[in-house]
Amino acid sequence: MTKDTVLQELFNLESNLKEIIHGLRQIDGTWSKHFDPADPDDMYLCTTFAKVEDELSAVRRMIQGIGARVVAQGMLIKNGDGQYVIENADAVLTAGSVVEVLFRSSEQDAEWIESGVELCGGEYVLTGFPRLDLEGLTVRIKQYPSE
Repeated sequence: MTKDTVLQELFNLESNLKEIIHGLRQIDGTWSKHFDPADPDDMYLCTTFAKVEDELSAVRRMIQGIGARVVAQGMLIKNGDGQYVIENADAVLTAGSVVEVLFRSSEQDAEWIESGVELCGGEYVLTGFPRLDLEGLTVRIKQYPSE
């Protein structure tokens, strides 16, 4: 299988996941019509459906990220208000913002890593990297398709 074949298969899978997730959410919204609270096996299935929906949603988002359009990319600069902005873009990062950060392990090796922005002790930090200085990092923001 080639990289392009796998990509096409993932995009096909994303479409199927959308339908499955929609069905799971419909059942979850009316769970009492589908499951008997007095039946432990039924309640196990109900709980498992909820967990599966969470996991499939995460997988679907990863697949969507492959083809998502980059709407802003550049170096982070701290502005006068203490917020971080992407240089030469109209993007201001706030708590809850999702970004991809370009991490380099060497001159030849680099990878975009998805992270989030949090407010910690009055300072903005990357989720999972609280000690990393944001100033000067190369980041990008993607626009994901709407449901």
